[in-house]
Amino acid sequence: RGQPGSALGPMSGAALAARPADHRVVVLSMIAEHCNTTGDIGRPASQLAAHFPSLSAQLGELPEQWWFNGGCPKKPNCAEKGLFGRRETVKEMQQRVRDFDHWLTNRPEQVVVAFGHSIFWKHFAKQQKLMRNCEVVQFDW
Repeated sequence: RGQPGSALGPMSGAALAARPADHRVVVLSMIAEHCNTTGDIGRPASQLAAHFPSLSAQLGELPEQWWFNGGCPKKPNCAEKGLFGRRETVKEMQQRVRDFDHWLTNRPEQVVVAFGHSIFWKHFAKQQKLMRNCEVVQFDW
């Protein structure tokens, strides 16, 4: 096993994002961070597609508001408007973990690389410890 980044050398996220996207790249909202604070609210899919043009096709498959919105149209979670209507419960996030596990189990690939946030992965792996920023962990399923 190589060191993180060894296959491409040390590259910034911006440099990787500028490369043409592989057709096997899938963007999933279900592995988003646990929406517990205003910092966990995402940017609209159209803004992400404009910022990362090499992933615009994949990002275009997301709903415009892809993050947890609380299910209440009168009190949405919206970073642009500075609104935080409701936190996502742990039970709601755990349902996303189960959805991802189901999605992953039904994939034909032998190797899947997924990027996400530590609280999501903590629940996915049924661990007590949070991953560190940029930590790489291998899961066998």
